[in-house]
Amino acid sequence: MTDRNVKAKQALIQQLRTVAEKETAWLEKNRLLYTEKRSRLDSLIELRSGSGGAVTPEEQKLSKQVTLYESRRSGMWDLATGINREEKNLEAMKARREKKKQTLSEKEILKFLDQLGYAVEPVESKSKPKPTSQKSKQSEDTVIDLWRDKSEADVASARSKQASAKRRLAGQLNTFSRCPCCEVKLSFEQSHIDHIHPVSKGGLSEDDNLVLVCAACNTSKGRKSLRAFCRDADLNYDVVVARLEMIGKAV
Repeated sequence: MTDRNVKAKQALIQQLRTVAEKETAWLEKNRLLYTEKRSRLDSLIELRSGSGGAVTPEEQKLSKQVTLYESRRSGMWDLATGINREEKNLEAMKARREKKKQTLSEKEILKFLDQLGYAVEPVESKSKPKPTSQKSKQSEDTVIDLWRDKSEADVASARSKQASAKRRLAGQLNTFSRCPCCEVKLSFEQSHIDHIHPVSKGGLSEDDNLVLVCAACNTSKGRKSLRAFCRDADLNYDVVVARLEMIGKAV
């Protein structure tokens, strides 16, 4: 996969994020007004159904406005799903590239181990061959295998801890089944774990500081503080904090 394809995918994701940020800002700005109009429209429909009267101009107008909001909200959920899918594709592309780049020869691995302080036999160049005993060869192979096993174990341990934390946070979706930042519909499978207070700013990987969010918000927030993220994403900080407190987080 070429760098051009990776950059094209990154540009596409950035464009989708820009659209998503604008749509999220519009939906958040008009959310309370929509709730009022939805309630008024439901009342008019119920009143008309009971009296058998005709559809009033007010009902027609409210119906169009409510339909517009609900249509854009539905489109926002589809957009968030699309961004999540493209981000996974991008990560897969990068992983394939890194795998090709990081294929180390045995000589490179031994050099790296030597830099870490492991006692390994130096690999002689082809121009000056030196007989190596079977015992030394086996020793080198053992060290290399241990290093590879440790790397795989570290990755597996990190993934296991993340999966365990995610399972502990699953109850959040019973209280609020949307992303607490952008309110996009959130499923357990698509959710990402985010540190409310970033690790880079002293935040701990404890349940009180962990929350399930959508992929787009998790990626956009990165190492930013919650307030900085809300400012950059044009989200209402106080509203986001209220949602976090509602699901039991102390912000």
